[in-house]
Amino acid sequence: MDALIWHDKLGTAMLNFGARFTTLGRVHELRDDVGDVFVRPVHGNKAFNAGVMTREAIRSLDKEFWKLQTWPGITPRINKDTEILVAPVANIEAEFRFFVVRGRLVTWSPYHRNDSMNWQGEVGADVIGFAKSIAERWGPDDAYVMDVARSSGSLKVVEFNCLNSSGLFGCDAGALVDSLEEAFG
Repeated sequence: MDALIWHDKLGTAMLNFGARFTTLGRVHELRDDVGDVFVRPVHGNKAFNAGVMTREAIRSLDKEFWKLQTWPGITPRINKDTEILVAPVANIEAEFRFFVVRGRLVTWSPYHRNDSMNWQGEVGADVIGFAKSIAERWGPDDAYVMDVARSSGSLKVVEFNCLNSSGLFGCDAGALVDSLEEAFG
């Protein structure tokens, strides 16, 4: 799961299209007038949790994790070469999770509304149609999770994740298991 590939394949359908790809070691190159930004690791190894950060907080990630190198048996997951995506903070009204198997939407759920976790309610036909069009166009694997956001009135792909590291929220676990068994035996 690599954000560089997602952006290459889906372009403006990505929420953070136009983001800057850099490394923690080069974060000092951000302009001095840059305020809060959204930061995530480029690769799907979840080296750190994505989120909105100040420039100083991004710099401290590297400093804090370097300290772990002195602990016996601990291998730091990030360092100055860790690739990151840096983007302006997006106004997200709602987020939706879709489980996709072999290009087909299997189950879905809202999971974030009005700045809080909320997986109650329905997912609109427009959101399902958008997710379906993306899944038919391109997917990072045979089975994956796609998160979609409504942001400033538009639908955009937030990210893709592995099935085994994604919360189900209000999704139908039985439908997912049935689909996986049908697709992969």
